[in-house]
Amino acid sequence: MSTLLWIGFWLCIGAIAFGLAWCALSGLRLWRAFRHGLGDLMRSAETLLMEGERLAQRGERLAGTSTQLLDAVSRLQRSLARARVLLAAWNDVASLWALVRSFVPAK
Repeated sequence: MSTLLWIGFWLCIGAIAFGLAWCALSGLRLWRAFRHGLGDLMRSAETLLMEGERLAQRGERLAGTSTQLLDAVSRLQRSLARARVLLAAWNDVASLWALVRSFVPAK
């Protein structure tokens, strides 16, 4: 009877040792996964910040470009207004020339 008691005792101790070892290995795997995931999270956050800075710089460049574009559009509108005035003047001269030619007989 004493032998069966000792076998049961050592089986219980072995099961407890095996359970503790299994828990320790699972905890180690969990810690490594957490640490690896945390590193990935930090790299992702760094990438996100770099992309945000790049987009901010691009926005600043576009703001400068849009200012230049608005200046160019205003210059174009002024040039078109001058061209309309010159075209109207040319049409006046052409109509006067046609009027003069209508009074002068052609040979």
